[in-house]
Amino acid sequence: MLREVHYCVRIFPSTSNRAIARRMSSFSSNENGSDATEFDEDRKFRKLDLYKPKEAPRQKRAEIKFDVPQPRSERMPVDQDWTSVWPTAQSFRPSVVPLPLRQGYREKGAPPGKYANLELMKVPNFLHLTPAHLAKHAKVLRPFCTPWPAGLETDEKCEEHFPVEVIDSDYCHAGPSIRDPRSRIVTLRVKLSDLELDYHARDKLLRLVRDRYDPATDVLTIVTDRCPLKKQNYDYAHYLLTAVYHESWKTEPWEADKAESDMECYLWEKSRSEANAVGFFKRMQQSLAGQEEITHPHIQHLPRDCTDDDVKGVAQVKDYAEAVCGIHNEGESLQSWDKYKRSVCSLLGLKHSALYPRTISRSCSWRRVVPTPRTLTLFLVLFGFGLVLFIYLPRSFEERLVRSPRRRIPVLLAYEGEAEVHTFFCDTHTTQCPRIEFTPASGWQGGIPGVPDLHLLSAHYDTRVWVHGGKNRHYVRLLGVIKSEDADSLRFFCQMWYQELPHPIVVESDRTEIWLPAWDGRAPPGRYYRPFVFSCPVPFNVSSPLSTGPANVSLVAEPCACPPNSLALSKTPEKDPKRGIAVCVKGLDFSEDISARLVEWLELQFLLGADTVFFYIFQVMPRAVLKGQCIQRWTSSCATTAGFVGSNSKESNCRVRTSRTFQPSGGSTSLTTRGRSAGHELVPYNDCYYRHIPTHEFVLLVDIDEVVLPRRHSTWQELLDDIVSAKPKMLATYASLAVPNTYFFDHFEREKSWSWFLSRVTRSANFTRPGFAVKSFFTTNSSLAVFNHYTLVPLYGKLQRTVLLSKKDVQLNHYRAKCPAEMETLCKDDYFRFTVKDKTLWKLESKFLSKVKETKEGLRTKFLVHVGKEGTS
Repeated sequence: MLREVHYCVRIFPSTSNRAIARRMSSFSSNENGSDATEFDEDRKFRKLDLYKPKEAPRQKRAEIKFDVPQPRSERMPVDQDWTSVWPTAQSFRPSVVPLPLRQGYREKGAPPGKYANLELMKVPNFLHLTPAHLAKHAKVLRPFCTPWPAGLETDEKCEEHFPVEVIDSDYCHAGPSIRDPRSRIVTLRVKLSDLELDYHARDKLLRLVRDRYDPATDVLTIVTDRCPLKKQNYDYAHYLLTAVYHESWKTEPWEADKAESDMECYLWEKSRSEANAVGFFKRMQQSLAGQEEITHPHIQHLPRDCTDDDVKGVAQVKDYAEAVCGIHNEGESLQSWDKYKRSVCSLLGLKHSALYPRTISRSCSWRRVVPTPRTLTLFLVLFGFGLVLFIYLPRSFEERLVRSPRRRIPVLLAYEGEAEVHTFFCDTHTTQCPRIEFTPASGWQGGIPGVPDLHLLSAHYDTRVWVHGGKNRHYVRLLGVIKSEDADSLRFFCQMWYQELPHPIVVESDRTEIWLPAWDGRAPPGRYYRPFVFSCPVPFNVSSPLSTGPANVSLVAEPCACPPNSLALSKTPEKDPKRGIAVCVKGLDFSEDISARLVEWLELQFLLGADTVFFYIFQVMPRAVLKGQCIQRWTSSCATTAGFVGSNSKESNCRVRTSRTFQPSGGSTSLTTRGRSAGHELVPYNDCYYRHIPTHEFVLLVDIDEVVLPRRHSTWQELLDDIVSAKPKMLATYASLAVPNTYFFDHFEREKSWSWFLSRVTRSANFTRPGFAVKSFFTTNSSLAVFNHYTLVPLYGKLQRTVLLSKKDVQLNHYRAKCPAEMETLCKDDYFRFTVKDKTLWKLESKFLSKVKETKEGLRTKFLVHVGKEGTS
């Protein structure tokens, strides 16, 4: 029985080892013992504690409370002297500043307060620069200040007495260091008119200081920063001014040996022309000295014993001196030669006639002063002397120009050969015309005096032309329109503005009309705007050193007229190799929503091999589709320009170029009117073509209802590669490659499809006649002017306009709603009557579907625009 109890005790897992051992020992002792009482006690079943006994509660330590005083900001009185609390610059302390400041950011709730706010401690503060601090500092400094000097109340008086202006800067930091490297820079300014300089000294000083002199303000600026301390740079700036001033007054020994042809600037004083003019007047006075009364207008006011100074004061001599100096120093131009002719005729007492634009008249009409044989003979001799000067001056000036190291880019009449360009020099722009800004200009510009209906869209730099002898002729091409009855007889000049040159390069412009007169029908001249390409050749001696071209160009009616327009040239670096094919689209003008169809058409162009799609937008809804095209993977060029002629459109964030056709004023909407309005679309077409000349090999002009579809190839590039490999001389013979056209009319039988284009599977069996309604691939190095269908004017005379590609290789799918009214009979007989199933486009269905879905979903999620339902036909 005891063993059974023992076993029962062992089954409790919570019994401790010590209790079990005690019970085991007690059992064993009772078996041999004789004490009955202990045996009875052991037989009792003892209570087993399964839970840990609770400890007696401990007494908590008494909390010690400290008496924390309030922060100083709360105990501070309202009228506390803040200058004593915050005397100098220091980090922010929240317990001192009595302001409820907050700084920082939390996702929820107000910004953190000022206590334990690291943001407030990191930033500098200006609590030591309050008005009270400044007033206190000013009060302390006032005894050390002196009154402003009398007589220096205005800036003009200060500049008069203190012409040298020195500018330096001090910087204040709330940091451990008071030094700033920028504080060492010292700027010294002085006007050259305040310095005592003659012509030689001024010219030499300007050569020494170079671009530190501003001719617009007549201010010389010297900036010194190479020394570590401000005082050192201050002394160094004054030293430089003193050094260049005294150096400019020095005359080197070799300067005394300079001839007139070696001078940088022609000087009238002590020149051979001055000696000839003075000698001429003295000899004339001596020849007329025997007469009782001298009636010559120039001699009668001179004293009997006149000196050289008396002769130099004659108005005719002054005019002659000004004309001669102008030709030598400012260059040859129609105005300068006309002024020289006037002065010579006035000096000789002859009448003069105006110069024609291209020729310089050398004939003067007689005005006999004294009707005596002696005077007549004298005037004939003087007239011959004037003609000698007239012929001699250009040659001597040309020889001097060749020897002069200063004018290696002469803006003069060139005599290098027939290929050189007649160039004009204009010296009046700096004083009479507003300053030309080298900034891009967008939109239509025009309104030339005398030709108000001339408008320009863009300008481009063209380096494709190579002339005889291996020379590369550069051109500036301007695109615009003219509406004038005598447009063919107008002359225009291009003023090419280079940032490297102080004056513009002026050449006469040649223009090529982007239209054929036969297309006008019986329209009277001057009724419509006529599109033109204005070509301005760049002289070889300018294009060679300045190969990047001018920054801006202006078109004027007179060579030296003030420019009413300024077009920035579209120039793209030609370092990168040309890419494939750029697609140009004419202006989109749709009142209905064509976004779904537009997305499909764009994806087709990129699947077929388009590298760039260039839009001209009139009005398309919704415009968010076009914004999506700009942001997504498409590489279409983007810009903004004017809409109507003479107006500018607002800038757009989307990089899509906009334009608009020109509506003729008056007249009915006849065939001629519609055709002429379509002709104005040629200006944007040519603008797109010229923009992609430096970047692409081919340009394709199409509309959004046309798809150029290769029949045996996957892409356009494969098609063109095969054509060129089969006929290597094709690109050297033709300027454009035309694609035959076939119609897909809406009333033809269709199949159900998710795509607008894939549902059109029936076309006319007959293609249009050769050259009609075709679209072409234009090579970017062979066309001067293009229009909707093929090259209108090749770049070289030996090139042919276009060649028609085979219908077996490629076709133009032209999707039209209906047949034009002028083609109704032709459509019924040829296109409506004979049709055929054509599912060539379906070879692109799988790729086409994935791309269109991806684009439409992207547009819906990003821009929340409706782009049409799939499955609609």
